[in-house]
Amino acid sequence: LCNLHTNNTIIEDIKKAAKFISNDDLRPAMACVCLDISEDIIEVIATDAHKLYNSEKANVEMYLGKVRAKKYKPFQLLITPESVKELVKIKKTNSIVEIRVFKDYTANIAGIDVKLFEDGNYPNYRAVMPQYDNCMTFEKDELIKNVKRVMPSANKATNQVNFHLNGSIAMSACDVDFG
Repeated sequence: LCNLHTNNTIIEDIKKAAKFISNDDLRPAMACVCLDISEDIIEVIATDAHKLYNSEKANVEMYLGKVRAKKYKPFQLLITPESVKELVKIKKTNSIVEIRVFKDYTANIAGIDVKLFEDGNYPNYRAVMPQYDNCMTFEKDELIKNVKRVMPSANKATNQVNFHLNGSIAMSACDVDFG
């Protein structure tokens, strides 16, 4: 169907994303690693609905046969969990990784045959990513120290710490089960 060429960081991004996939059988698309391809850019996405992995953007070239595609609609490839396990085993790749996509919901990534998820769409992960015009800078060590101070109050299942950014950082954590 099509060939994609990108740099070898895609394999390392898939390895990192594998730690973020869901184990929830009720959300099978979230058990996949998503390759989001649009406008000559590829991103690797994974989430379990609590944590989100979004790789750095990498350049990608798309070929239909031997002809480079100039314009195409954005699309996503959802790599099944079994195939992600196989891709994580890759030790070293060439500087350019070829992704060959076939009509039967299979692909070949860096020489490894993978299955693609065909029964659904990946959640709109961009909807939960805030867009800010301004940014804040802060001391990393101080932030980590404060998070560690708040963590004992957090829910033991999620370890969620809430940040309120308004010129300064305010943190809070609460375990509603134990008050």
